[in-house]
Amino acid sequence: MKQLIKKLEDTIKEYGPDEIVVVKDDRLKDAADSEIASLMAELAKHRKPNSILFGAIVVGRSIAPRLQAKLNTGLTSDYSCIGDSANFLEGFLKVVQ
Repeated sequence: MKQLIKKLEDTIKEYGPDEIVVVKDDRLKDAADSEIASLMAELAKHRKPNSILFGAIVVGRSIAPRLQAKLNTGLTSDYSCIGDSANFLEGFLKVVQ
């Protein structure tokens, strides 16, 4: 698992995020999506990211709207490209794993 997380971090770094946040806690393995959304909301309130990206998979589609409701923000989905340049993730990207 550590190698998978490291590989993911290395891949994301290629896009130039200001920061990558990885949360490692065995209790999250069995946590409900609502609990994970609550944890992410607390992190977002403290770290104040301008964007949080989720994979368009079952877990992402479950947690993202819960987090959106807790933060009272917008939500968009099913994008294959964000921005208008080759360096579309330049700037601020937070990933919570």
